[in-house]
Amino acid sequence: MGQSRILIILISKWYAYSTSCLDELVHILNFFKLKNQLVCPIFYEVEASDIRYLRNSFGEAMAQHEDTFGVHSDKVKQWKSALYDVSNFSGWHLQTNRECDEHAFAIKIAKWMTRSLNSYDVFVSYSGKDIRYSFSGYLYNALHLAGFNTFMDEEEWVNGEQKNSQFHIKAIEESKFSIIVLSKNYAFSLCCLDALVKILECKKLKKHNVFPIFYKVEPSHVRYQTSPEFSKAMALYEDMFGKESERVKKWRLALFEVSNFKGWHFQNGVTFLLVWYKKMGQELGQMISVRQPSPNSNNDPYSKQRYLCLKDMVVEFIKSHHHVLNNVLILILMANNSNSNANATHQLNYEYDIYLSYSGLFTLFNFPSFFSQILRDKGFQVFHNTCCNQEDNKNPLFSLRIMGQSRILIILISKWYAYSTSCLDELVHILNFFKLKNQLVCPIFYEVEASDIRYLRNSFGEAMAQHEDTFGVHSDKVKQWKSALYDVSNFSGWHLQTNR
Repeated sequence: MGQSRILIILISKWYAYSTSCLDELVHILNFFKLKNQLVCPIFYEVEASDIRYLRNSFGEAMAQHEDTFGVHSDKVKQWKSALYDVSNFSGWHLQTNRECDEHAFAIKIAKWMTRSLNSYDVFVSYSGKDIRYSFSGYLYNALHLAGFNTFMDEEEWVNGEQKNSQFHIKAIEESKFSIIVLSKNYAFSLCCLDALVKILECKKLKKHNVFPIFYKVEPSHVRYQTSPEFSKAMALYEDMFGKESERVKKWRLALFEVSNFKGWHFQNGVTFLLVWYKKMGQELGQMISVRQPSPNSNNDPYSKQRYLCLKDMVVEFIKSHHHVLNNVLILILMANNSNSNANATHQLNYEYDIYLSYSGLFTLFNFPSFFSQILRDKGFQVFHNTCCNQEDNKNPLFSLRIMGQSRILIILISKWYAYSTSCLDELVHILNFFKLKNQLVCPIFYEVEASDIRYLRNSFGEAMAQHEDTFGVHSDKVKQWKSALYDVSNFSGWHLQTNR
């Protein structure tokens, strides 16, 4: 335990019944205090508040221990204190009774561990509320394709707002430079403000490079906290911590300082997005490359050439998406023109231009957001079911009506698609509309092979096996889903492989 870099605690409802686990927990927290090791809890089908206040199984377990060791036992007191402390740590929360893939969840944690054991080139600080499923993904992909080891916390941490995680602090300290995406809700995040203070400390002490991006905000609004969002956030903190609070003063000063740094200004529109990325790549390369290269520059991962390649890599990334997007747009424009030549009665049959179906897990890759924005810039009315995107199925009738009133039905099929029962239900309805109303159906195969869908291989086979366990092998619902996947795999569509 003492020789491990990361200590992960898997806390289930049975955890507190085990005296050996509780003893381990006490030791883990001692190592955290003495050696500052990284401690990360996973709350498996339990609430952090139940652990904190010893409710449900945790209360029952501690009552048993009190009977065994005594109410005033030092050992029991230690265990209670340890449970309280760990409940306040940042960590992950897994509820398997919701639509959740444990395998995918485990992959996320493994990915996090891989990142946590490595130092970073870039730390990106941003407010997830504003850009988690849009701009942040474009930025991450651009940096990743350019070869930068980038820290961007895309996971939802439990208790993340209560205290900035030690993982963030470690990542900032080890990064070569930081990019701060200042958006309108940035100041509402305690984690973001604490990270900003730490970034500026590293800049002063370690000559850490800092590059702000003003995402649809003016630097003056950040500097003086005059916009409605920044003003409201700081007023809220003054009420919470007091006007003379040192913490609030540090945040205000950090916002003032970062607003005076040279950075980039981001506006609306996909056309602007392409130009902006190119400009950002050029400027970032120029700013970094002024540093003297090391004597062994061929082996230096932070050499001038690596930074200068960002521009070209970003452009290639955008082009790889546009190859597919342009083909899709051509078909849509043709369909739109054919509809414009139809009679008025036929035109009234459709209220919407495009219905977009995709799995919510797919938003992590940001292609749907990018795609939707391009379609809207071309003047198309695009609808995508937010219920489906959140892996929820609260309003299926509303989605069904929108689907039936859309001229074109586009299905973005990724490796996660078949894990979502709501998306599979949508697929069945889409194919029914195709048969009944002859609506245009266009699948996009995003990093998947049509043959894998057709014969239920890889992630599609795993997903259907899960559904068979849940609903039964001979369930009519599962049979419908399999048939729909087989049918859509035979449609003409587009294939996008971003790793090529």
